Order: sequence, then C-alpha cells, then structure tokens
Amino acid sequence: MSIKRIAALLLASIMIVSLGACKKAPEERPVEYIEGEIIQIFAPIQAAGLISSLAYTYTSEYEGVQFLITNDDGELLAAKIEAGYTCDIYIADEKSFMDWLDINCDEELNPNRNDKIVKGSRREIMTGPGNPDYCDEELAEDEVYISSYSAAVCVSSGKPYESQCFIDFLSSETAKKVMEEFGYTPIDNQE
Repeated sequence: MSIKRIAALLLASIMIVSLGACKKAPEERPVEYIEGEIIQIFAPIQAAGLISSLAYTYTSEYEGVQFLITNDDGELLAAKIEAGYTCDIYIADEKSFMDWLDINCDEELNPNRNDKIVKGSRREIMTGPGNPDYCDEELAEDEVYISSYSAAVCVSSGKPYESQCFIDFLSSETAKKVMEEFGYTPIDNQE
C-alpha cells in the first residue's frame, strides 16, 4: 500500500469519526434560547388569538424566546413562502396549502415541486374554525366551517431546531388545553 493511499484512508477515517461526533440526537440537546431570539410564524388569521396564546404560553416555559407572528389568509401566506419570504414556522388552515409547499407530496398536490418545508417537521395539530371561503359546499347561516390545521418548519428558517421545538410543544398537554379553550380540537400525533 502506498503512503498516499494510507494517508487518504487515515484522513477518511478521521472525517467519518468527526462527522459522527457532530450529530447529536435532538432529544439530547436542551432547548436554550438566546435572549431576544425571535421565531417568525406565518399563521392564518382565523387562528390569530389561539396562536398568540400558544406562543405566550411557550415563552412562559422557555425564557429568552420571542415570536413575531404574521397573520393573514392561509393561501396568501403559502404564496409568500413559495415566493421566498423568510419564516421559521408555517401554520396552515388547509391541507392543500401545506401540500403545495411540501416536496414529499406527489406532483398533483405540488405541481411546482416546491421544497419549502423541512422534511419530517410537518405535524397535523388540530381541527377548528377555518376560513369559510375555502369550503366547497354552501354553509348554513349559523354553520361554522371546520378546517384541519398543520404546522411545519420552513426551509428558509435560520432556527430549525428551535422552531421544531415549538411545533413539538403544540402536541403537549399544555398546548392542547389552550387549543380546547379556544374551541379547537387537538390532533394526537404519532411520528
């Protein structure tokens, strides 16, 4: 064996060991936010009060984190993410809006092949009052359109781990109680 080949094998071994040492399982890392850390959430206007309350509840458990919440029509928020707007977490009030951004969906649901959602971060979180404009059927005067809400970390996020921690919090008993107080039904997630 030549010296070059031995040196290359030694270097490759060192690189493999180094890469393995860098990868820590998320559950091994504590959530520590830098003072003033801001996580930006795009959320549908129908759930504005709920999302604000969930963010407030989260900040009371984890000091240092702050949220900047942009509320608008869910479809418009998805279009902004597709156009390249930066956001850490997207909460959709229609499955089709999240599908539009998720490369893991088939081409029929994501014809532009958008890759705007971090793989494995998407969670169905709750059902509740949604935007009646998205309803395919005519609603009675006193009928409420019920929508399914999902959340995911956006690829544009500069804080994917911290953002995923908030999405995981949405499955907690504490978050579920807040959802129920606002008239939403939590969805139990299994990964």
